[in-house]
Amino acid sequence: MITNEAIKAFTREILGCDCPEEVFDKIVYEDDVQIDSGISISHKINIGDKLLIYVLILKQRNKLGSELPELKKFI
Repeated sequence: MITNEAIKAFTREILGCDCPEEVFDKIVYEDDVQIDSGISISHKINIGDKLLIYVLILKQRNKLGSELPELKKFI
């Protein structure tokens, strides 16, 4: 499992989020989340009910073209 500190670092350093410190007091992390019609997201991270991150890990890059239109429904 990914630690809250790693999630915080990713959010700030990679995504560039300048959320206040108190937002990171509540981090909910889930693995292998079914979102709709059989689409499985590798990781779902909810940070302080302010920021929602979905991580999709594909074993084959060529599947991104078929998965992306389905994922756009959730944006």
